[in-house]
Formats: sequence, structure tokens, C-alpha cells
Amino acid sequence: MHSFLKRLTTDRLRLDVRIAIDFLLYMYFSMKMISDLNCSKVIGMDGLWEKISSYNIFNNLFPGALFIYLLERMTNIVLSGDDLIKNVVLYYFVGLVIGRIGSIVLEPFLKLSRLIKFAPYKDYVSACGVDGKIETLQEIANMYRTIFSMSIILLATLCVVGRFTGETYGLSKITLAVFAILFVVSYIKQIRYIIYRVNAVNNKLP
Repeated sequence: MHSFLKRLTTDRLRLDVRIAIDFLLYMYFSMKMISDLNCSKVIGMDGLWEKISSYNIFNNLFPGALFIYLLERMTNIVLSGDDLIKNVVLYYFVGLVIGRIGSIVLEPFLKLSRLIKFAPYKDYVSACGVDGKIETLQEIANMYRTIFSMSIILLATLCVVGRFTGETYGLSKITLAVFAILFVVSYIKQIRYIIYRVNAVNNKLP
């Protein structure tokens, strides 16, 4: 019995390590693509993709697909199927929910804790008219917020599932916690940089 439990624990640890490596590789190549982003090149695909904005891809579709992928790899829960169109709709919907939670719950919490603040909307719109890159920077900031939200939600999901299955998902939880910290720090830094650019355009630097 002891050897069986030891083997089971070892197998679970190996699975957690493989999932963590998959997650790191997934995030590395995704962030590399985003860092090299040129919207006209990335979105310049035929058919459906031409009608989807870069915002919807990186703030709804991508986080939703990543959430489903990691949930299925970390647990025995299977949500996706063989139908590509249904999967895309599922990914988009899940990503949309994750994004709304980030916007309605997590962002106000960060504002309440004074970790972030936003420039007045009038100043932001005025600055965007002069510096077009600000909108792209805001889009990337929103993506950071959404991935932070996804990490928190997935971490909470593992805690709930673990209570029913008896699994600890130890390494998976640690990996998600690290990425939650990474992306919330990235989000805060990005927002502060955007405010700096908005103030620079509007001649409001201290």
C-alpha cells in the first residue's frame, strides 16, 4: 500500500511538472508573438480571423483557450470537443467571462488598494489622438489583467475540484500563483507607463 501511494504521488508530481512546462512554453511563445505584434500582419488571415480584432483575440479568445487547455490538462474535466467552431465559441465565451471578472472585480480592487490609478478619460482620449501607440499599450495592459484574472480563477477552480477529488495539484497551484503575481505586476507597471505617456502628451508631467 505504501509503495502504491508513493508511486501515485510520483505520477502526480510528474504530471504537474509536465503541465507546468507546457504552461511555460505556451506563455513564452504567446508572449513572443505579442511582443512582435504588428496587427496588420497578425490579423491578416482569410475568412473569420479577418473579422476578429486583435483585442478580441488577445483578451477574449486567447485567455479562454488557455484556461480550457490548462483546466483539461490539470484535471480530468473535459470541456472542448472535436468541433472547431464550437471550441472557438467556447473559448471566446470563457475568455469574455474571465475578462469581465478582471474588469469588474479585480481592477476595482487594485484601484481601491491604490496599486493603480487611471488618467482622466478626457486626457486619455486627447493623448490617443496624438500618440496612437497608447491604445496598443492599453490593449496589452488589458491582456495582462485578463491573464492575471485567468490565473486567479483557475487557481480557485483547482482548490474547489481538489476538495471533491482529493488531489492537491501542488505544483500546478504554485505555477499559477507565480503567473498571477507576474501578470499583476506587469499590469500595474503597464498602467503606470500609459499614465506617464498620457501626461507627457498633455504636458502634465510633474
